Amino acid sequence: MWLVLKVPASAGDSASRYRRLFGWYHQLAEHRLFPTPLEFGVVSHVETFPYMILEYVPGRLYSSPCTISSADMSRLLGSLSSFWRVEVSDVPRYNTPVDYLGQLTRTLDDFALGQLGSEIAQQTRDCLESLRDLCPSIEWCSDSTIHGDLSETNIVFAEDRVVFLDPENLAIADPVLDVAYLSIQAEHYECPDIIPRLLPKAARRGVEGHISLALMTVITWSLERLTLIDSGRVASRLSTDDIRGRIIRYVLRKLNYLTRVLEKGLSDLDKL
Repeated sequence: MWLVLKVPASAGDSASRYRRLFGWYHQLAEHRLFPTPLEFGVVSHVETFPYMILEYVPGRLYSSPCTISSADMSRLLGSLSSFWRVEVSDVPRYNTPVDYLGQLTRTLDDFALGQLGSEIAQQTRDCLESLRDLCPSIEWCSDSTIHGDLSETNIVFAEDRVVFLDPENLAIADPVLDVAYLSIQAEHYECPDIIPRLLPKAARRGVEGHISLALMTVITWSLERLTLIDSGRVASRLSTDDIRGRIIRYVLRKLNYLTRVLEKGLSDLDKL
């Protein structure tokens, strides 16, 4: 029997957070949308760290959201529609885009901006300022449970269902944010054609606002990881110079893309 062992990538991840995550898995697995969680525990040696054991679900993974087949995209749409309707207890709620951006800003203040090089820090601050101005105009419907980290690596196309992984950023927010995130998070490119395949035309109005928030999300989490690497809190195999360099290049690419979106919008989406 194959199983999955999940442990933190960085030191200091609390047992209480993993216990809550274990509960989320239980609630979502009841709908066959996530692997079944089998065990939660804490290991104590030199340090104390949490772990969980999950059901292993075999299936197809895609290397890029752009390559998802039409048949699997239809299956994904059906599973996402079900996922967004599931009620999960004890998750954060973001009633407005301002609430969501506030959470990203707090993370940047706590982890990143003060310790970064001037180019990245200043461009990030400029984008945050522009996003604060944009947020009040973003259409927002905060009545759905969203994944919050919907990447191709977190979607398994099993034989009889679509299974999602890693609900660590689960929240009550606007489901358009999940679609926007899937369209922009890939390392070397963006896939805006995902948007018309997963959203009805009426939901695409103002989607550049959701794309901007999704871009700031991946930038924030990447800068947080960079700070954790520099402080020695990430496992050595995940904090090599090559990985650090890739993160910096990724952040700069996404910052440049975000700057273009904020300055020019996404006029080509009208054609989708």
